[in-house]
Amino acid sequence: MTDTRTPLAREEDRLSRASKAVAIAYAAINLALLLRYALARDLYHTGLALGTLVLFPVLHIFYRLSRLKRIHRMDICIYLFALLAYTGGELLGGYARLGAYDKLAHMLSGCFVYMLAHPLFYFLKAGHAVERSDRALLMVFCAAVSLCVAGLWEMGEYLLSMLTGIDMQRVATMGIHDSMQDMLVCLVGTIALLPATNRYFRRGVPGFCMRPFDEFLRKNPKFANRLRED
Repeated sequence: MTDTRTPLAREEDRLSRASKAVAIAYAAINLALLLRYALARDLYHTGLALGTLVLFPVLHIFYRLSRLKRIHRMDICIYLFALLAYTGGELLGGYARLGAYDKLAHMLSGCFVYMLAHPLFYFLKAGHAVERSDRALLMVFCAAVSLCVAGLWEMGEYLLSMLTGIDMQRVATMGIHDSMQDMLVCLVGTIALLPATNRYFRRGVPGFCMRPFDEFLRKNPKFANRLRED
């Protein structure tokens, strides 16, 4: 039977199914780990495993309160990043077992937060219109948000270390080097995505890294995309 839907409708269906598949995989992995640690009576890791499931109500509440349509590409990125940084790093011991794992996660966090900062910019902008003249300010804003989150993360680790006595920043063995390296690799990840924003605003055609933002604009007409009107 011939599919008479538009290309955008077919793409939306594929993205919806892909997002659901990733969400199910994320839930299955973390529920399995929750059961494993609960049976082992490991209260610390059981609590961490429960924390992974908070992502589902958080996303649901965000979309309800913001009245945005589901951005499937962003959801997929969020699930995959949480799986890498939280599940892989904390629950499966990636940070403790692999020296480079922590730095990889921090570098990708720079990319991840930079990408999520694009919609935030237009939530805050009066009129919410996407214009070519936004390009430079948008890039500075997204980079600043990414580095701000990196700094707040390190502050959070410092405060938790004081409260729990766990040396999360490895100060005893590395001094300030671990924290500084985390922020530096986050900067690398942030800088790596600057050209993607630049190309999108010059050409109006999204590359791989800007497709979640383009989907956000396409599905939420409140944020008028004037890049393709020129």
